[in-house]
Amino acid sequence: MILSERKRSISDYERDQQPEVRVVPKRNCSSQPVPDFDCSAYFQSEIQTIKLSQLLSTHRYLLLFFYECDFTQDATRDVEQVMQHYTQFQQQQVIPLMISTDTPLVHRGFCSPGVPGALSTPPSFPMLGDTTRLIARHFGVLDDSSGMARRCVFLLDNQGRIKYSFTPLDKAQPYCMPLLLSMAT
Repeated sequence: MILSERKRSISDYERDQQPEVRVVPKRNCSSQPVPDFDCSAYFQSEIQTIKLSQLLSTHRYLLLFFYECDFTQDATRDVEQVMQHYTQFQQQQVIPLMISTDTPLVHRGFCSPGVPGALSTPPSFPMLGDTTRLIARHFGVLDDSSGMARRCVFLLDNQGRIKYSFTPLDKAQPYCMPLLLSMAT
């Protein structure tokens, strides 16, 4: 008798051994602009209100980098990676925005080099505090179980239309900055 080989199904696992299954919602690129929003942010050493339409009027593209929370290795890596490419973004009239559900006060601490676990230098771009979670919810990146944003990036043109979105499936995977820069040309 020949037994055919089969892959394990989810029912083959004990309840406590079942692998984590994540469903990442699909975000469509659309000709419809995203709704305008304003949000408190830590930017240029102060807490201020940032309005999407104002940024869209002065830049060709916006890159929205959603991340879980400040004072983590993942956040430090992502912010520093954007900082390393900031000059290239500026040359292409692209402004990066880092967005988490942390408050602007937490962002201020995270951007203060003297604070343990903080960034070594403050970024030259806004750190938005989506404390109401409305922005993360609109873009479909809010993790309802934790209340934090999932790591994701969106490229918006100056009309506010989503041109590109990317969700890394592996938290350790850095963003592909050459690809993001090429999308903004």
